[in-house]
Amino acid sequence: MRCYMPRLACRSLGGWLRLFCVAVPLLLIVACAHEPNVTEIEYPGTEGGRIYFLTQTDGANEDNAELVGDLYVVDGCLQIGDPAPAGQRWTIVWPEGFGIAVDGDAVMILDADQRVVTRVGERTMLGGSGAEKDERQGGCEGPFWYAGPDVYAGDAIPMPAI
Repeated sequence: MRCYMPRLACRSLGGWLRLFCVAVPLLLIVACAHEPNVTEIEYPGTEGGRIYFLTQTDGANEDNAELVGDLYVVDGCLQIGDPAPAGQRWTIVWPEGFGIAVDGDAVMILDADQRVVTRVGERTMLGGSGAEKDERQGGCEGPFWYAGPDVYAGDAIPMPAI
């Protein structure tokens, strides 16, 4: 989906129409703010033979919440959560600058410094925030988790303070 903002002559309009001229472009900006970049990676371990790697286009997301679960590839999409068919899963949109590496069957997520921060199959904790969206983005379905830069996996997951 491409986002376009029509150029309107709002100055000549009065009252509610002028408000409409301001509100519609703002809504378009909000609606398009989280449209991710998509990189397709060949990976024979999935049904379609590819993984869709989604990254944010508008800078790093803040860590407003935490999400803990196992990292999976489901229908070519990187997801975190419960692997059961009826379980809650989130499709991950990684921070700008993050990357993916495939070595045989191993799928690794790299941070902006090219360090491995987690692997598919590992228990993972992501900072960030969620967004319920019905439309597909980059070949993947929501809900989407817009990850922040803090990613922990395995034994590196911080224990809650008691």
